[in-house]
Amino acid sequence: MEEKKTVRVDLTGCKNYMELFERIRLAFGFDDDFGRNWDALWDSLHIDSDAEYVEVIGAETVDQDLYRPVDRLKQVLEKMKNYVDQKTDCFDYCFLLASPKS
Repeated sequence: MEEKKTVRVDLTGCKNYMELFERIRLAFGFDDDFGRNWDALWDSLHIDSDAEYVEVIGAETVDQDLYRPVDRLKQVLEKMKNYVDQKTDCFDYCFLLASPKS
């Protein structure tokens, strides 16, 4: 059985919008010219990414001002899942709690 290409986006303690997009860019390995907006993320996901599974970690720990952008991230991932399902390819995502510090 072939293992899925998994991308982990760690948002633990993320403080602002630009940091959120930088973490997304780094996790997916997008170029420095990645647009850092929702349209750019959508374009990059379905054109430049071979991710089959996305784990978003620590969304519950982001700064309060990022609650809506994190919800928007979830919407983009859901849109990607629905888009890929129509093509019979594989794509899914999950949101995981940040690990407690020891």
